[in-house]
Amino acid sequence: MKYVIPQEVTVGYRPYAVKKIRTFGKECVRGKVKYIKAEIIIANYGYAVGAYSPKEQFETYWHELTHAILFEMGHELFNNEEFVSSFADKLAHSINTAKL
Repeated sequence: MKYVIPQEVTVGYRPYAVKKIRTFGKECVRGKVKYIKAEIIIANYGYAVGAYSPKEQFETYWHELTHAILFEMGHELFNNEEFVSSFADKLAHSINTAKL
């Protein structure tokens, strides 16, 4: 499966815009969720590491989407990076290795 990232996704009843930007500057992050604006933002480039691969951007999308889902659920783990990373890594791998 290719590393497909949508332009918009609905989480619960809220549509989240998915935006790609060049970089977050000197911040060491690949993505962010803006809960109030309902946006998932993914960087193409890291200040210290260079360009992110399509696979890294795909994994970042699922990571940020996991944050958004948990937030919309009102779940206390929405901001727990260890949990979100572990769950999102397994989710992205499962989706990418699905046989259609």
